[in-house]
Amino acid sequence: MARVSRDSGCRKEGRDGDKEKRRETRKLGSPRGRMVKLNTDAALNQQTKKAGWGIVARDWKGKPVATWAYPSFTCSAPILEEALAIRSAMVKAALEGWERIIIESDCKAVIDKIQKDSDDVVISTILQDIKLLKHNFEECCFSFVRREFNSVSHKLAKLALSVESVVDWKTFFPVWLLDSAQADVEEQLLQDV
Repeated sequence: MARVSRDSGCRKEGRDGDKEKRRETRKLGSPRGRMVKLNTDAALNQQTKKAGWGIVARDWKGKPVATWAYPSFTCSAPILEEALAIRSAMVKAALEGWERIIIESDCKAVIDKIQKDSDDVVISTILQDIKLLKHNFEECCFSFVRREFNSVSHKLAKLALSVESVVDWKTFFPVWLLDSAQADVEEQLLQDV
């Protein structure tokens, strides 16, 4: 698998409070070592006044270990729904006992606000929650990912628009989900060539 050095916006700022920013070299599309990568996305349907959040957790090989499709019966601003999806991913990661996580979202505005520790009237409460949730982890990183590399969470967010309760898979995954996960990784590899 191709290797790439990139600034992931990863800060080791979990329980020990160390805020040293560092660059990392890792397999493209895969979290390194014991890290779990969580991709998030939100989808909105203004007609039904419903939103959906999609979350996929992957191991260091890029294989899904858990997925969630969350329906939300309030349809807020897109930036708020994206921030809520990230917060939900962090809560799920903490409940799963994962100590080292990378959160990826295709919403650059939210990722930038988290990384720069800035405020935003629309999502200030959610940003504060995210800041507090970071302390549950030994390492917690946030990174922007382009939409074409975030297709699994996007499909899960769309699925969430059509269900009434949370849908999750942890051991066995539908074929369409595994195919999308593989396509995400392959797309990233092709982009690197």
